[in-house]
Amino acid sequence: MKKIVALIFSVFVLFLTLQGCKTEQKNLILNNASVNENGTVYVEGKAITFEGTVNIEVTDNEGNICFAGFTTTDAKEPSEYGTFKKDIVLSLFPQSDQITLKCFLISAKDGTITEKEEKTLSYKIEYQLANIYLPNSVKNPEMLDCKKVYPVERRIKRGSETPAIDALQFLTNGPTEKEKELGYLDPLIPQNININYVKTEGESVVVDFGEEFLSITGGSCKVQAIHAEIEQTVKQFYPDYNIIISANGNREEVLQP
Repeated sequence: MKKIVALIFSVFVLFLTLQGCKTEQKNLILNNASVNENGTVYVEGKAITFEGTVNIEVTDNEGNICFAGFTTTDAKEPSEYGTFKKDIVLSLFPQSDQITLKCFLISAKDGTITEKEEKTLSYKIEYQLANIYLPNSVKNPEMLDCKKVYPVERRIKRGSETPAIDALQFLTNGPTEKEKELGYLDPLIPQNININYVKTEGESVVVDFGEEFLSITGGSCKVQAIHAEIEQTVKQFYPDYNIIISANGNREEVLQP
């Protein structure tokens, strides 16, 4: 009888042990991630997710979001794994030699992140330095000269075909936390505003923003400051040109005090 009890007890302990060893199924698996020679980021994995959606974010060590978007899996059924592969074109050139790739799943019920996978990648793509021009409350303490702006460096891709647009995108992002401690202020240009194009036109360079640029209001000081931020940032690439600012081709109603 004792042997039977001992055997039953052993089986019970084994059952509990096996139960404890069970692991929850992962709905997101990141199989591979790398930086391509052209600066894009390759990501590959598999997931079980609502509508096959896998969200992706790439950040640098300065806190810049270099990409935010999604890809989809090839799953035939919602309950099955589907694979995903994507070459990510970054919207901002990383300001550090390392980047962080994050893939994550979002709950369809409440929008919370349910699972995520991260990987740190070396980013050794060649770059050149460009300046963006920002107001500074330390160098211009009383802000009496509305047109006073000061350069801070940013990395842009070496040989970029659109260096002025690259710099303007960083301008709209504003200063880093370290730069804020040195007195650099947020630009008066709306953050993440669409930049349609920068192109030469005779002896001028036209910088065309999205239609929302027409809604900028304020006094003459604000208008002068915005002009200075844009003009100085663009003139480093077109030093001998007059800078014209427009919004969806409208030059007459832009930046009216």
